[in-house]
Amino acid sequence: MIIYLPARRRNIFMGNALIAENGRTHAIIRIRKNASPQEKYAAERLKFYLKQICGAEIPINTKNSDGPVFHVGRSGEADKIIGQFDWEQLGEDGILIRSAGNNIVIAGNSGRGTIYAVYEFLERTFGCRWLAPGVSYLPSLSTIAIPSIKITYTPSIIYREPHSFYLIDSEWALANRANGMIQKLDTEHGGKWIYARDFVHNFFNLVPPEKYFNSHPEYFSEINGKRTYINAQLCLSNPEVQKIAIESCR
Repeated sequence: MIIYLPARRRNIFMGNALIAENGRTHAIIRIRKNASPQEKYAAERLKFYLKQICGAEIPINTKNSDGPVFHVGRSGEADKIIGQFDWEQLGEDGILIRSAGNNIVIAGNSGRGTIYAVYEFLERTFGCRWLAPGVSYLPSLSTIAIPSIKITYTPSIIYREPHSFYLIDSEWALANRANGMIQKLDTEHGGKWIYARDFVHNFFNLVPPEKYFNSHPEYFSEINGKRTYINAQLCLSNPEVQKIAIESCR
């Protein structure tokens, strides 16, 4: 379900360059010729949502244009627009959104970052929201133009996962920047972070009792004065246990 509010169509950002008016457009969404699957996906999502917002179907192209251009993903043309920039400072999921005249660059340091940049642009510019799987808020606008915008952002938390199987929907996960193990994110979506060696209840996969208990019972729980691994845990205060667990994850 997509919620359109308000119902009355209105204008927004009559600024640098007109993107669309009354369902017509001279703008394009540009990707590089050898665009990654994630960049292609990001461009398609931008096209889809802009059509929902303003009624205009903005084509995706690999060539430049004299009209307004959305540059999705990193490219030589995007680098000319933004000038010298250290992409590595953004980290894996960081984003850059920057406008200049008829152009706006929407990109990340990775494919997933570029997808996130598209959703960030839609949120910041139009107030779009993805409230739950299948429930979104999108405005209905008759006229839109490229806004004056300059954003760089790096997530403070690397691993982001709301732990609810109701929220595994890929569209919702991407829109809300969730990248955890339970989210349904394949290569097209930029992938996801995966736990090392199983999801949970994995202590004995990291430090197997059959390998260590006889020689190092101190690696395991002490219950009523006796070391045991049966219905027990690892000794988390033992620095050797920590080292072995880390090595097992590599």
